[in-house]
Amino acid sequence: MVDLDVKLPVGRMMLGYVIIVALLVLVTVATHFVPAGLYDRVDKVNPETGMTMNVIVPDSFKYVQPNPQGVLDLLISPVKSLWYKGLIGAIIVVFIILIGGAFMAMRRTGALDAGVLRFIKKFKGREQYVIPGLMVFFSLFGAFFGILEELTPFIIIVVPMTIAMGYDSIVGLMLIFGACGVGFTAAMTNPFTVGIAQRIAEIPLFSGIGFRFLAWLVMITIAVTYTMVYAARVKKNPAKSLVANFDASVRKEFVEIEREYSDFTAAHRRVVTLIAVLVVVLFVTMLGGQLLIPKIMGDISLPLVVLIFVIMGIASGLLGGLGAWGTVKAFVKGFITFLPAGLFIMLARAVIVIADEGRIIDTILFNLSSVVQQFHVVYASWAMLVVQTIINFFIPSGSAQAMVTIPVMVPLGELVGITRQVTVLAFQMGDGFSNIFWPTNPLLIVAVSLAGITWTKWARFMLPLQLMMLLAGFLLLTIAVLIGWGP
Repeated sequence: MVDLDVKLPVGRMMLGYVIIVALLVLVTVATHFVPAGLYDRVDKVNPETGMTMNVIVPDSFKYVQPNPQGVLDLLISPVKSLWYKGLIGAIIVVFIILIGGAFMAMRRTGALDAGVLRFIKKFKGREQYVIPGLMVFFSLFGAFFGILEELTPFIIIVVPMTIAMGYDSIVGLMLIFGACGVGFTAAMTNPFTVGIAQRIAEIPLFSGIGFRFLAWLVMITIAVTYTMVYAARVKKNPAKSLVANFDASVRKEFVEIEREYSDFTAAHRRVVTLIAVLVVVLFVTMLGGQLLIPKIMGDISLPLVVLIFVIMGIASGLLGGLGAWGTVKAFVKGFITFLPAGLFIMLARAVIVIADEGRIIDTILFNLSSVVQQFHVVYASWAMLVVQTIINFFIPSGSAQAMVTIPVMVPLGELVGITRQVTVLAFQMGDGFSNIFWPTNPLLIVAVSLAGITWTKWARFMLPLQLMMLLAGFLLLTIAVLIGWGP
């Protein structure tokens, strides 16, 4: 019997833990040296969604009483991150642990592996078409609907598929998470980035969609090409993979799986059919909800995804022959397996807690944004992109970053001749792609954990692509400034 347990590379996650703890200590120390400062904030209601936005008041920055963070603050910040400014931290931790449990139950039935094998056989000799097809497909979810968190669980299905096709887990992660990141970077109608930013900038909602489509086309082409070149190198020589050591065990496992699950049984068919139906229900619900009830959908999307995947796991275990007790044991095993990822998420959010409690985020924004007005208009647009990328380290949420930075950047941009539309574009490109690079983004930690790789390996793969995207952003901003793209 093949051991179908998911195995996270916990030992090799240690370097990631060291990096994130070092960042946490560094930010804690910074609260003793960086002057504390705050902007005033006011509540504004978005008339399209009814959502209340707490936005910065331009020109209201002031230095305030410092609040340096001590050793005790550092030690309790990971726990505090679970409920800091809402329960999003706790929700994300619970999200990955429950998804891990559900996936373990689905995997132990053997149905997922048998289904993957059938898919691979259908695309035998045409594997290279899967990469651009799926990347474009998933990228459009981010570009049009702002859907990323809800697609993350599918990593645990796609990654084994790409490994079995002769690629590696990094390629699998790019097909969904990387592609969605491109969609966010050059989004056309993403309500959580473009929608909120344009509303705050007081320009027509989703205006400029033509130029944004051009930006998306450029960036998805770069991402697909980069991924396909890497994938071809790995397929030709698996030792070239950045995660070759981990994937070697998975490849060996799939040889055994192919021998044991060569027959697609009736139980496999029932489980795969169930999963397919629930996936369709999830997609229809998410898309319909985003179009019809965006405000409500924004509040319930993650719990809805977790609910459907838990149902998927329980039903798969029962239909797949695990029985009630076997299904429970699979869930418990999944919970335990993904606990280290939950700790990493808490540490990543703790960096943001310390910086915010130490009152240095607004100071950093104020000083970075002041640099923008010192440049020529083209270089100023580049500076905006760099500033947004740096701020994204501290504020990984796109909507939150829009509410913090857009009110500051719009008047600064107008001082040097940058239109509000270009300012919004600089924001979304700075927020988008660095979100799938900075380790302070808890969703990234969820993604790499589900893929079974470490952040350090992912960062090594992503760094050249990040630089390419930054250069592409500079080029697109230059064109936008020179043609006077507005309003």
